[in-house]
Amino acid sequence: PDLAVGADLIAGFPTEDDAAHAQNISLIRELPIVHAHIFPFSARAHTPAARMPQHAKSLIKSRAADLRAVAQEVRNDWLNSLIGHNFNILSERDGTGHAENFARIRLPANTPAGRIINFTPTQIIDGYLA
Repeated sequence: PDLAVGADLIAGFPTEDDAAHAQNISLIRELPIVHAHIFPFSARAHTPAARMPQHAKSLIKSRAADLRAVAQEVRNDWLNSLIGHNFNILSERDGTGHAENFARIRLPANTPAGRIINFTPTQIIDGYLA
């Protein structure tokens, strides 16, 4: 349960066809990518990509939504796999912390910041192990 892969993915690059989009979805599942930063392609002036034929904004937005949905599903599966496992957590000022595998943890109230604490999550609350 300590595997944590992160990636930045662009949805709707000008050369992306349906097969490439499907491959991106498969990639998220196969690795699995649990920390995904997905953003829609946006042409930047004076770049080669800006001179290529562009996809419709609605298609780009739809593909980004597809990728985000799959990434969220994979992340939820990963978080569920971590419940009941013991972790060393670096506590932060906002009442959360990070495990060694970068899972975000909601810590008990009044946990001092800047400490390494031992913690076993029993549930998921708002995307945080708790």
